[in-house]
Amino acid sequence: MDFNSILNQPIVSDESSSEVKAGQLSRGSSQIAATHSQLAITRSISALEAESAQQHKLSPSGRSQIEKHVISPLLETESLKLFHPLLEDVRQQIDNERISCLRDLEKMVFSLAPDVKASDAAYVRFCQHTILCLGQTVFSLNGRDLCFPSDEQYNNGYFVNLLEEVTRFKRIGDEWQKKCKDCGKVFARPCDLTRHEKSHTRPFKCPVTSCKYRTKGWATEKEAERHYNDKHSDSPRLYLCRFESCSYKSKRESNCKQHMEKTHGWVYTRLKNNGRTKRASTKQSPTPSMEHDSSLRGS
Repeated sequence: MDFNSILNQPIVSDESSSEVKAGQLSRGSSQIAATHSQLAITRSISALEAESAQQHKLSPSGRSQIEKHVISPLLETESLKLFHPLLEDVRQQIDNERISCLRDLEKMVFSLAPDVKASDAAYVRFCQHTILCLGQTVFSLNGRDLCFPSDEQYNNGYFVNLLEEVTRFKRIGDEWQKKCKDCGKVFARPCDLTRHEKSHTRPFKCPVTSCKYRTKGWATEKEAERHYNDKHSDSPRLYLCRFESCSYKSKRESNCKQHMEKTHGWVYTRLKNNGRTKRASTKQSPTPSMEHDSSLRGS
């Protein structure tokens, strides 16, 4: 199997995978987990080894070949522009002699790439292009400009593993975007996660300085308004029973609805497109006379 055959494989989402397993790519944080028994991609993106701090420096020829086959082609690819600042930084690290071989460059690129704010598709595309460029560069470098003697040596199988690992990551999908960082709960849609995260951040604060909810806050604006109306308002809005003969009233619309349903047999239809839309049922015994036709009486 060659590089292009893997690159051209269709990338599909595997909804049955509920979590990113050890040894597979994860963009869930700025660090990527690595274990001793994993495939090449996981090993390659671990922290730069102490061995890279030794005296060997990337040769002038090695610098030239890396610039020609890796840095420049990636910077010239418009679809990878979100990753261009990363590549410029890597180029600077080469100039500062902080990258001593191709393996060092590989590790640095793959350790920084997850921090770039890009879609999963863009991330995978960047990884694929980078791996192919690395594969082409191997044939232009010699000896220590490639990797350290203790490193896994470059060969065709090494890069096939890298490409397969990127593809596997894409199949697993973007669970990292749908998992709550506070409690670990996973959601099917990003919008559901956003709504849930407010239960932790509670951004809607009570305006009354002496109230504990001034600091604690509420998860939704509606909850905050309801709290203020219940506890602090000098003239809270009251919801009145729609039956003229009944004196029931409540600060909460939901309580008033429940009262009318349980006490008077009133029924309203909850519409799917708007849960707050209500209409009186004609199936009940005599419809009572009401002060307002279309809404609860509020004062």
